[in-house]
Amino acid sequence: MVERTEQHKSIMMYSYKMFNETIEKLAPELKAKSYKNIYAIPRGGLIFGTYLSHILKIPMTHNIDDGTLIVDDICDTGETLKSFRNDKVCLVAKDLGIKRTKNLTYDIGVEDDVWIKFFWEVE
Repeated sequence: MVERTEQHKSIMMYSYKMFNETIEKLAPELKAKSYKNIYAIPRGGLIFGTYLSHILKIPMTHNIDDGTLIVDDICDTGETLKSFRNDKVCLVAKDLGIKRTKNLTYDIGVEDDVWIKFFWEVE
């Protein structure tokens, strides 16, 4: 889990409205690829993964195989997602994460110095 530091020069609030818009935008593309199941990265990926599971009508799993879509809320540094060879999807991706992660689909790209605050996070 990445913590906010002095390097983060600005904050982007990721709202529930943005979340729904992202799902509407990405769902058709993901549905067309006919994944068998979803593995959501705990914690942040669970919310997005659950929504996608319902929309795509595919189950969530703990076992990752060739037909599994890996889901997370953010690709920050790429450390979490780069080890998976499967297709990956996230809501927001930072420049460094994009460079380090193959097979990544995302909606919003931001610079590395932006701190993302998701609507489900608490102070």
